[in-house]
Amino acid sequence: MLRKRGGYCFEHALLFAAVAEQLGYQVTRLISRVQPHLSGPRTHMSLKVCAEDTDYLVDVGFGSGLLTTMPLRDGTWSTRPVGSTG
Repeated sequence: MLRKRGGYCFEHALLFAAVAEQLGYQVTRLISRVQPHLSGPRTHMSLKVCAEDTDYLVDVGFGSGLLTTMPLRDGTWSTRPVGSTG
């Protein structure tokens, strides 16, 4: 951490962003808090990637991250399969 570039989420997100941009996707880098309901510094990096006119949240640097795409739009969204009770 001597270079003050942040944790592994920054390194993973920056690498993924560079690849996505080389493939032609529009990428926006996002800075946030892991626990947004608490005050304090924003120490986490994720991405917004536009594909086929839809924006998606892409978080490749969070230990147990999303296993599917997450469109950024109003409404409720769940990672659980339909009919799941878990």
